[in-house]
Amino acid sequence: MVVRTMNAIQRPDATQIVRAAVRDHFPGAPIVGIRVRPDTDHDGDPVLEIFVVVDGDPVQTLRGGFAEMTTLLRDRLVQAGIEHFPMTRYLSRHSAERMAVVAG
Repeated sequence: MVVRTMNAIQRPDATQIVRAAVRDHFPGAPIVGIRVRPDTDHDGDPVLEIFVVVDGDPVQTLRGGFAEMTTLLRDRLVQAGIEHFPMTRYLSRHSAERMAVVAG
């Protein structure tokens, strides 16, 4: 397996993987946006900050499955050679607007 850093991959690759995984894991959920951006954690390790924006309260709208989503994302990213750890936040549209997280 070839391990790629975010500098060596096209950002849409990671974004496409994340979007497909989220939509597969939460079929039919009113997801209004998914934003992915590379970052580093407090230790300097590479992470992907992932914001999943839903219409309504994420806990009630998505009905759990958050821990499983991290495992699914990690597995799919590693399969693609992307070693960034997924750090996912689930936000309502209202919260995303207050935080200026762009839905998309």
